[in-house]
Amino acid sequence: MKKKGWVMTAVLALLIMSSCSNQERYIYEGDSEHWHGEMEVNVTEKETTEDFALIFNGDVEQLGEAGYVTYEYEMITSGGRGEINFENTPESRTFTHHSGSNSSVFTSDQTILVTVEWGGNKEEFELEK
Repeated sequence: MKKKGWVMTAVLALLIMSSCSNQERYIYEGDSEHWHGEMEVNVTEKETTEDFALIFNGDVEQLGEAGYVTYEYEMITSGGRGEINFENTPESRTFTHHSGSNSSVFTSDQTILVTVEWGGNKEEFELEK
């Protein structure tokens, strides 16, 4: 009888915890001639987190020759930017950026504008759901 009580308590606790974790997840993607961008936005009752990935479509040696990459993304409620300088050829073609806020305000019906500059080149493109 005691085992049944523990099992029922555990099942009830799991149901309560899962019903409290209201999380919305949005994925945005887009491409330019040389770049692919992805953004994952997670919104809960207490916070919003953004995980941005920028992937170079060419050879990593081309990035080494460029010497740097700067990027910026703009959303309605927030944005981010980064700069990476290379002395040598980078090990990866992927650059990531994580940010978060204590706000649950997020407009999912939007387009994200991305601007990338590297080695004297510049491209702009949009990420869409």
